[in-house]
Amino acid sequence: MKFISWSFILKKSLIFFFFFANITLQAQNTYLFPVQKSGNWGMLTKKGRMAIPAKFDKVQNIFKGFYVLVKKDNKFGLYNQKGEQILAPTHEQIRVLDKDMIIFSEAGKWGLHSNGMNVFPPNLEEITRLNSSFVRIKQDQKYGVADLNGELVIVPEMDTIYIADTQ
Repeated sequence: MKFISWSFILKKSLIFFFFFANITLQAQNTYLFPVQKSGNWGMLTKKGRMAIPAKFDKVQNIFKGFYVLVKKDNKFGLYNQKGEQILAPTHEQIRVLDKDMIIFSEAGKWGLHSNGMNVFPPNLEEITRLNSSFVRIKQDQKYGVADLNGELVIVPEMDTIYIADTQ
């Protein structure tokens, strides 16, 4: 957010014109702030401790500040707000679907990270959030459903699956 104010001072028939620009940084994550050091980016805590090392090409607060997306050599990784690495920067894409539902891709295949663990390795053609408890998975051109613990509710052998969230 940027606030701009103008001031005029009249002194001995001269007008001095002052321009004040007040720039307030608003971090989405109240605990970590992006910093650049030696050309690389990291995240600093409000107490000045380097929570995420300054070794990335880009860092960005995402998903309401719960996570920090990092980019290094065109690969993506993910940290939590405590500075703990969730996913190493080895992924083509990372999508946070919910606080405890993260999908990631490697070599064109998708995996699922949920509740602090990798539930599915990146070997699926597609993962789609169906609701807060289930994902639709696609493997060998067939669809199935899994819960966030990786348990198959419907084995991937269907042509299509649609489940509405009744909550």
